[in-house]
Amino acid sequence: MKQEKHVPKRRFRAFAEEWNETPFDEVFDTSVPTNTFARDDLNDVAGTVRNIHYGDVLIKYSAIVDAQKEEIPYLNEGISIITDERQYLQNGDVVMADTAEDETAGKVVELENAEEHSMIAGLHTMVLRPTFPFGAKFLGYKLNAPSYHEQLIPLMQGTKVTSVNKQALSETNIAYPSNLAEQERIGEFLYRLDALLSIHERKLQKLEHLKQAYLAEMFPAKGERQPRRRFKGFSGDWDGKTLGELLAFSNGFNGSREMYGHGIKYISVMDILNNDYIVYDNIRGQVDVSEETAKTFAVTYGDVLFQRSSETFDEAGTSNVYVDADRPAVFGGFVICGTKVEEYDPFFMKHLLDTKPVRHQIISTAQGAQHINVGQESLSHVQIFLPSMNEQQKIGAFFRIMDKKLQSEQQKLAKLRALKQAYLSELFV
Repeated sequence: MKQEKHVPKRRFRAFAEEWNETPFDEVFDTSVPTNTFARDDLNDVAGTVRNIHYGDVLIKYSAIVDAQKEEIPYLNEGISIITDERQYLQNGDVVMADTAEDETAGKVVELENAEEHSMIAGLHTMVLRPTFPFGAKFLGYKLNAPSYHEQLIPLMQGTKVTSVNKQALSETNIAYPSNLAEQERIGEFLYRLDALLSIHERKLQKLEHLKQAYLAEMFPAKGERQPRRRFKGFSGDWDGKTLGELLAFSNGFNGSREMYGHGIKYISVMDILNNDYIVYDNIRGQVDVSEETAKTFAVTYGDVLFQRSSETFDEAGTSNVYVDADRPAVFGGFVICGTKVEEYDPFFMKHLLDTKPVRHQIISTAQGAQHINVGQESLSHVQIFLPSMNEQQKIGAFFRIMDKKLQSEQQKLAKLRALKQAYLSELFV
């Protein structure tokens, strides 16, 4: 039988040699000291020593941390540190977060330009110092790739908190090409992909902030009856209403287990949370109900759906609108439906209900400890302000365009992230 070559699935041209596979302890020295300083011992403003915090490794940083570019917190002045010179980090060192709430434990960053700054590694980290040279950026991506992280997962310990230790690391192997040029090519390629991801992440963040600014300015602030920003041709106070004047509230349908998975589309809390607007084709669930039940719990164009029960106060009464004019759906037991009984523009209403003054009213009436609940009665008393239908439609159309831009950027970002994961899987052994 022909032995399979030890090579990655995807490879740059001009590289053909098999990869080496070496025990972890022959590749890394793990004796570099770390510290136990908490987040309260750090600041983002000034200091003489910088500290890599495990939380930043897990969430903030990608695979490569350039000390000249990244925002790395400082130790507060006056805090004494051990005098062991080995604790100071070097170029090419890899810092691993050894503890997390899930299987992200073991995530790493590789350091660049570390020696131009006094840097140490903090609480719940391990420093992995290569015992022989590697191409720049290779190890940062290699140790985060599935081919290595999947070795770690069976060796992790803990229930509420997951961790990896030096003994676990010693049971793993590191696969790498002997050619430093190939290592550098892989590292640089993924680093550029990360840079492209960062551009799109910042663009999405700017769009999200811009939308929040428009929400604050195009709807009346608390205690006001006119917005600060308005389309030309509109003036005067908006009319005060309660939700109970516009909507007839009812709780959703609960059926037996065998009723689900087929039949008419069934709106759940996840449909409220995961869509800009709800249309029939985007609804995930189905339920088999009688014609009478379907009519009783029908959701039609313009109806507003509210999350009835949530785990946090911030999510209490989160809402969305149904905007499919052709096909009715039904709604589930953890949903309150506000059936439209007076005229309003649904797209305007969706964003009106997302504004801070309205959200504050809904959240302030929510009750519960483990589960935070809102009710029909409290929703019916929520005070809102409405302009003319023409102005509602203008505002609704404006935010629909903005939501399409946001959705487009989210889709680009999702594709880039999927592409990166594919490369991480295919460029390494």
